[in-house]
Amino acid sequence: PNSEGAPRRFDGGYIGGQLRSSGVLEAVRVCRLAWPHRLAHAAFLRRFGVVRGRAWLAKIVVAMEGAKAAARAQPAVASALPMGAESVACVSGLGSAGVSASVNMDKERDEQGFTSMCASACVEVVREVGLGSEQFAIGRTKLFLRPEALAELERCRIAKIGSFAYEIQRIARGRAVRTHQRLRADSATRVQRAWRRRNCRARFVWLKRCATVVQAFWRRRLACAA
Repeated sequence: PNSEGAPRRFDGGYIGGQLRSSGVLEAVRVCRLAWPHRLAHAAFLRRFGVVRGRAWLAKIVVAMEGAKAAARAQPAVASALPMGAESVACVSGLGSAGVSASVNMDKERDEQGFTSMCASACVEVVREVGLGSEQFAIGRTKLFLRPEALAELERCRIAKIGSFAYEIQRIARGRAVRTHQRLRADSATRVQRAWRRRNCRARFVWLKRCATVVQAFWRRRLACAA
């Protein structure tokens, strides 16, 4: 990329002029002025939910799974109605169309609840980082971020993951030290046991020799007295 067409020669000014003339730099500038980073609520929580902590993330995941299960269960309600349910609904003034409309309303309500739950969770994560309201915007299904906001989120995410790594290392080192200390204690116990056994054996041999000498002396005295 140069004006002479020479190989392996990079001309920054020449390429900058090309990008400026083609409007790429202006498009990037306009994109940065708006919301260049757009993430779905679930994708945002999967990537940056760890910033709020593992306990909070686990609670949010459980709540989201429950909301999803409720939303998936709604279509099965109409098919699970007994044969006489439609006649009962007709008598009550609803009819089969009314039952389907009621099921659809419940499904829509569950989906709205799930969406609002994800949106509020995203706001909690962003507030945890300390971003202002001008750095992000919440949509119905997506979260819009400024470039500096995404950079700050990535920095906090890396720091949080680093703290988890430090915690894992601390636990691993503590376990290794405890294992080494236990092995040292077991080795010291075995050495002490062997040393006590040797001392007891030596003392027993010495006492047995002393008893033999005393018995021999006593028997000789008795023999002389006889």
